[in-house]
Amino acid sequence: MAKSDAKSLYDLIGTFEFILGMVIWHDILYAVNVVSKKLQSSSMCLHSTLEQIDGIMSYFDKYRNEGFASSMVVAKDTASIMGVEASFPVKRRALRKKHYDENDCNNEANLQGEKDFEVNYFLVMVDMASSSLKIDLKTSKYSMVYLGLFLTQHH
Repeated sequence: MAKSDAKSLYDLIGTFEFILGMVIWHDILYAVNVVSKKLQSSSMCLHSTLEQIDGIMSYFDKYRNEGFASSMVVAKDTASIMGVEASFPVKRRALRKKHYDENDCNNEANLQGEKDFEVNYFLVMVDMASSSLKIDLKTSKYSMVYLGLFLTQHH
């Protein structure tokens, strides 16, 4: 690795956006890992499996609504320990003269810093993880229900 590559990597890792991204990924992966380990247990019964699946789905729904604020708190604490300023870069906007009848209805253009990160990173990551998990788990859930019905009918 060249010295300039190492410097670029160091500069990226030392940003608040990177720290916050790692906190978000930790929350997502930790929740999935806990459920995954429980589902792999040899003593896991069908009822408990279905509860775990419902639990992780409701976790993602709650995390989508409340997780950004809690992730910000953890990221700010981590940034403080690391000596990193807990702020987002402000993107420059081109200014132009408004016409008298023009409304400022382009909300996306007005997103700044924290809101921009929440909308364009946090919600995207949580929605992608949640939808992938929901598809996989719903398929597994239905398979287990049918398997359970099959097993109870043949005993």
